[in-house]
Amino acid sequence: MTLSNDSISAIKAGEVLWDQQIPGFGARKQTANGVTAFIVKTRVNGRQKLVTLGRYPVLDIDAAREQARRILEVITIKKIDGFVDQMQGEKHDAKIKTH
Repeated sequence: MTLSNDSISAIKAGEVLWDQQIPGFGARKQTANGVTAFIVKTRVNGRQKLVTLGRYPVLDIDAAREQARRILEVITIKKIDGFVDQMQGEKHDAKIKTH
Protein backbone atom coordinates (compact mmCIF):
# COMPACT_ATOMS: atom_id res chain seq x y z
CA MET A 1 0.00 0.00 0.00
CA THR A 2 1.19 3.49 -0.73
CA LEU A 3 1.27 5.46 2.51
CA SER A 4 -1.38 8.15 2.81
CA ASN A 5 -2.76 10.35 5.58
CA ASP A 6 -5.72 7.99 5.94
CA SER A 7 -3.62 4.83 6.15
CA ILE A 8 -1.22 6.40 8.66
CA SER A 9 -4.10 7.62 10.84
CA ALA A 10 -5.46 4.07 10.96
CA ILE A 11 -2.25 2.40 12.18
CA LYS A 12 -2.80 0.31 15.30
CA ALA A 13 -0.30 -0.14 18.13
CA GLY A 14 2.50 -2.48 17.17
CA GLU A 15 1.71 -2.25 13.48
CA VAL A 16 4.01 -1.26 10.62
CA LEU A 17 2.68 -0.16 7.23
CA TRP A 18 5.15 -0.52 4.37
CA ASP A 19 5.10 1.81 1.38
CA GLN A 20 4.79 0.29 -2.10
CA GLN A 21 6.75 3.09 -3.76
CA ILE A 22 9.98 2.64 -1.80
CA PRO A 23 10.92 -0.81 -0.47
CA GLY A 24 12.03 -0.59 3.16
CA PHE A 25 10.14 2.67 3.86
CA GLY A 26 7.20 2.58 6.24
CA ALA A 27 5.37 4.03 9.20
CA ARG A 28 4.93 2.41 12.61
CA LYS A 29 3.14 2.97 15.87
CA GLN A 30 4.73 1.24 18.84
CA THR A 31 2.10 1.79 21.55
CA ALA A 32 -1.59 2.71 21.65
CA ASN A 33 -0.82 6.15 23.09
CA GLY A 34 2.40 6.51 21.13
CA VAL A 35 3.21 8.55 18.11
CA THR A 36 3.48 7.31 14.56
CA ALA A 37 6.98 7.51 13.12
CA PHE A 38 8.44 7.03 9.65
CA ILE A 39 11.16 4.38 9.36
CA VAL A 40 13.59 2.90 6.85
CA LYS A 41 14.62 -0.74 7.19
CA THR A 42 17.60 -2.05 5.24
CA ARG A 43 20.71 -4.19 5.51
CA VAL A 44 24.22 -2.85 5.95
CA ASN A 45 27.13 -5.30 5.93
CA GLY A 46 24.69 -8.17 6.31
CA ARG A 47 23.06 -6.70 9.42
CA GLN A 48 19.54 -5.33 9.53
CA LYS A 49 19.30 -1.61 10.34
CA LEU A 50 16.24 0.41 11.26
CA VAL A 51 16.41 4.18 10.95
CA THR A 52 13.71 6.43 12.41
CA LEU A 53 13.21 9.41 10.10
CA GLY A 54 10.82 11.44 12.20
CA ARG A 55 7.35 11.70 13.67
CA TYR A 56 4.13 12.09 11.76
CA PRO A 57 2.65 14.74 11.23
CA VAL A 58 5.69 16.87 12.12
CA LEU A 59 7.34 15.23 9.11
CA ASP A 60 4.91 14.85 6.23
CA ILE A 61 4.71 11.79 3.99
CA ASP A 62 6.44 13.36 0.98
CA ALA A 63 9.35 14.70 3.04
CA ALA A 64 9.77 11.34 4.80
CA ARG A 65 9.67 9.48 1.48
CA GLU A 66 12.38 11.79 0.10
CA GLN A 67 14.56 11.25 3.20
CA ALA A 68 14.11 7.49 2.81
CA ARG A 69 15.18 7.71 -0.86
CA ARG A 70 18.32 9.65 0.08
CA ILE A 71 19.28 7.25 2.87
CA LEU A 72 18.78 4.19 0.67
CA GLU A 73 20.70 5.86 -2.17
CA VAL A 74 23.71 6.55 0.07
CA ILE A 75 23.68 2.98 1.39
CA THR A 76 23.47 1.60 -2.16
CA ILE A 77 26.34 3.79 -3.38
CA LYS A 78 28.52 2.73 -0.44
CA LYS A 79 27.76 -0.94 -1.16
CA ILE A 80 28.71 -0.49 -4.82
CA ASP A 81 31.87 1.46 -3.92
CA GLY A 82 32.83 -1.21 -1.38
CA PHE A 83 32.31 -3.96 -3.93
CA VAL A 84 34.39 -2.13 -6.55
CA ASP A 85 37.16 -1.51 -4.00
CA GLN A 86 37.11 -5.18 -3.03
CA MET A 87 37.26 -6.30 -6.65
CA GLN A 88 40.11 -3.91 -7.44
CA GLY A 89 42.01 -5.15 -4.41
CA GLU A 90 41.88 -8.71 -5.68
CA LYS A 91 43.96 -9.75 -8.65
CA HIS A 92 41.61 -10.34 -11.55
CA ASP A 93 42.21 -10.31 -15.27
CA ALA A 94 39.08 -8.24 -15.84
CA LYS A 95 39.44 -4.49 -15.57
CA ILE A 96 36.89 -2.67 -13.48
CA LYS A 97 36.23 0.90 -14.47
CA THR A 98 34.95 3.50 -12.04
CA HIS A 99 33.71 6.87 -13.12
